[in-house]
Amino acid sequence: MKHRVGLLIASLLLITAILCPVFVGASASSQAAQSDPDALQTTSVKVSKGSKGLVLRMEFVNTGESNITEFGVAFAFWNKSGERTFAYPLTLDSYADEICYWVYQTDEAIKPGETYQTEDVFAAFIDATVVDVAIMYYGKDNGEYVNIPESQWVGFSSKDGAYGAMPNRSYYADPDKSTVEQANKVNPGYHYYLLDDYNAEHYAHSQGGEWIDEIDIGALADNAGLLVGDLVISVDGIKPTENIYAVAYGMAKVAAGESVELEYERDGSINTITISLEQ
Repeated sequence: MKHRVGLLIASLLLITAILCPVFVGASASSQAAQSDPDALQTTSVKVSKGSKGLVLRMEFVNTGESNITEFGVAFAFWNKSGERTFAYPLTLDSYADEICYWVYQTDEAIKPGETYQTEDVFAAFIDATVVDVAIMYYGKDNGEYVNIPESQWVGFSSKDGAYGAMPNRSYYADPDKSTVEQANKVNPGYHYYLLDDYNAEHYAHSQGGEWIDEIDIGALADNAGLLVGDLVISVDGIKPTENIYAVAYGMAKVAAGESVELEYERDGSINTITISLEQ
């Protein structure tokens, strides 16, 4: 089993995560997923204390009809007083080190009906007594991905094994091939960490979005006046917390000669700029 650590914040109900995959420009799969967002289910989450930190054991089951080879999980850590715990100071730099979002890549595909077990140690969260878990997406062995919007995540608690269920579950498919081809022609020119709506206030923002930590000189973002520390909250009306392809869709329009409205937060104020190839 292989897993890689992602860094970003995202959540629903008691579920929260720091998920910070840094997107450079616009990229996305050309495969459009068409399947059940609930095919991968959490069946068990157990917490214990080990010599090196908090030990988290999880079990998942594939209830769908396709083999699953990768999936992302969001975590929320809680102490004995019922308070949400964070491991680092609340700055952009330290935010990137907060480890609460993990991506698992299985050595062998999880076949329909099979279970998959994990065991991980979190040294920075030794004082946590309860962990909530939500599945953010899963990938199939045919290259298709099922991505679940933040507002539709379902949490599973180590405290009582109960789900924080949401009605009307939905998911969004990857952009089609033509959209991806268009988006890849234009690089917006900023790098970011994705801050979710649930944790935004904790990090002194009114809502979630793409928290910019680097801007390429002379790129579209630079020419439009964006600065490091700005939080992009929508791209032509699409919120990044609800669709990770918000930038890709926007850049596809720009590549086609259209202009895109980008909304961002800076020092507590909401601002809007227009991005186009002619700026």
